[in-house]
Amino acid sequence: MLLSIQRKALLRISSGYRTISTSAVQVITGTPPITLLVEERHRLYHTENGSSTAAKNRERQVTLNKWQDMWNTHTETAAWTKAVIQDILPWDDTCVYCGDIDTEEHAILVCDRWSQWREELEEELNERIRTENIIGIMISSANNWGKYNAS
Repeated sequence: MLLSIQRKALLRISSGYRTISTSAVQVITGTPPITLLVEERHRLYHTENGSSTAAKNRERQVTLNKWQDMWNTHTETAAWTKAVIQDILPWDDTCVYCGDIDTEEHAILVCDRWSQWREELEEELNERIRTENIIGIMISSANNWGKYNAS
């Protein structure tokens, strides 16, 4: 049931035809099967320091390895996609600049690639950008909105 829900969402994200297999649309969108994501979250929950970046990266690598194994052994569907995309790892949600898990929060608040932009913006705003205040800063003026969207 979870895979069915995930498939529908990924078809919309990818603007894919309804005939695309679940495994193919997962690879195309770079989204691991939800069953593997649930297992990953379970492992993190039961890991000491499971909220640390190192633990998250380690567990994501386990998930990606399992996903690649599934992709390699799955033969019933997605033949065309498998011919074009054999290695799924470049299609995952890893930051191309630092290798951490790439999320909006990572890109805006954490990744060193954007640190100079962040520092300049914080200096101009005279305020530190945090998860708790980012939306308020963005919508406080058209000028601030443009600064966030220009990057």
